[in-house]
Amino acid sequence: IEKKLNKELGRIFLMFLLLIVSMIVLIFVLIDRLVVKPIQKASEVAQLITKGDFSKKIDSKFITGNNNEISILSYSINEMADEIDLLTTGLKNEVDAQTNEIQLQNKSFIDLLSNLDQGFLIINSLGHITNEPTKKTQKILGLNPKNKNITDVLRLNKTEKKGFGKWLNHCFIGAIPFKDLIALSLKRLEGFEGKVINLEYKPIYGGSKRKKVEKIICIVNDITHEINLNKKMEYAKEKSEMILKLVEQPIEFLDIITELQRLLYEYGNSPKSFSMEQLF
Repeated sequence: IEKKLNKELGRIFLMFLLLIVSMIVLIFVLIDRLVVKPIQKASEVAQLITKGDFSKKIDSKFITGNNNEISILSYSINEMADEIDLLTTGLKNEVDAQTNEIQLQNKSFIDLLSNLDQGFLIINSLGHITNEPTKKTQKILGLNPKNKNITDVLRLNKTEKKGFGKWLNHCFIGAIPFKDLIALSLKRLEGFEGKVINLEYKPIYGGSKRKKVEKIICIVNDITHEINLNKKMEYAKEKSEMILKLVEQPIEFLDIITELQRLLYEYGNSPKSFSMEQLF
């Protein structure tokens, strides 16, 4: 009886052990299927969402027919993905539209500048030219000035470079108003490849209070034709005034001519008898 009892107890213990193992396996499978896998899937989808990928969703089998925390979480993540995808798409379309509009405005602005009879250089605090030059700018300067220092583009000598650098530094420091520094700027280049170049400066303000100079626009204008035209006009004016004076006082003019002819005649006959002071 004792042996049978021990044997029966062993069988009962073994069955109990198998039952416990089976329950553990069953619980593990259920937890893995109902909890772990949905959470893993939700985590994967959430990571894709953070990277901007909304193509993956949590399977409907983790949502349909359930009313627990896992199904609610999965449903919420899918809803969130759809909402963010919709907002992102709308925002992207808005950004694309704004970008296209800005590019169109920039193109129109560049086209406008290209049609002006002036060159434009945008200078940063280091004196480097940052903008894309127009054809007129390149024609006036004879080169593409982008990413070059303005002192090199304007072909300043060592002393001029030093002075221009100090002026530029004061402009960006902002201790003195820009309008007061204009008087100290380089305004004209004489003999620049046979040209006369006029220079004007306009500030581009930035910062929180829009009072700090961030960049400077240098307007380059070839005024060679105007200078030559002014010289011709001045010469014509002087000539006209001289002729008018001759017309008004013809006798005095003839006396001067006669005296000059006499002086030249006497000097030709006896040049050593005249000093330079007398001739003058």
